[in-house]
Amino acid sequence: MRIVYFDVDSLRPDHLGCYGYVRKLSPSIDAVAARGLRFERCYASDAPCLPSRAALFTGQFGIRNGVTSHWGAAADLRPGSNAERPFLMLVLQRAGWRTACFSGFAQRHRAWWFSAGFTDFFGNKLPGGPESAEEVNALVLPWLREHGASDDWFLHVNYWDVHNPYEAPAEFVRRAADAPIGAHRPRGGAARPPDPSSEPGRRGHLRASVVVPPDRGAHRWHGVSGVPSAQVGSASRADPTRTARRRAGRSREPVTTRWPR
Repeated sequence: MRIVYFDVDSLRPDHLGCYGYVRKLSPSIDAVAARGLRFERCYASDAPCLPSRAALFTGQFGIRNGVTSHWGAAADLRPGSNAERPFLMLVLQRAGWRTACFSGFAQRHRAWWFSAGFTDFFGNKLPGGPESAEEVNALVLPWLREHGASDDWFLHVNYWDVHNPYEAPAEFVRRAADAPIGAHRPRGGAARPPDPSSEPGRRGHLRASVVVPPDRGAHRWHGVSGVPSAQVGSASRADPTRTARRRAGRSREPVTTRWPR
């Protein structure tokens, strides 16, 4: 099995076409959702970025693993044995998987535990934010050309571009300008994308970890030679406008996945 997990900072579901956004700004993500599964009720257990990834990688709430904030003692992972504090990547690595990470997150947050369990860790070759998708892909694509034909690997690719300071290239600003401002959410009788989970043969057949790419990074993957089909998916961390939802005890995240045919 091959899994590609795209981890996109601050990407909101209501700004993706597959979740009803009217501007055509996410064609690659929308294409993955159209051919696979789109999750309507996926919520982050912890926020913002550091507590969220700590929960994801350890499988524990922040009140258990100790990371509940970006700063001070509340940003430190509690010590513990592998049984007390399991890491997803360590579990995969010990099962014989090759795990690779392309994220400057550990440097950005001084979270050195983040590298645990990665066979190949490229985070120290990135500036730690705000690196562009082009900088990330410059490391990812050579790795894929070398190792993509092998089996049993997990690839974690972290894109930062959607996060503030929102320095989008001019071509993406022009794309957004094609739709009138304010026409950003489906209203009234506006059509919603079909729910892939309702398609025959889809319900209850997700067989792999959920892992969708921001289009600025993902479009450069098309045509990479020597890389067989892989499970592709996405998730987002740290929606910057989630304060009200966090008070309500939940934060909705966009998650899509596609299983290779």
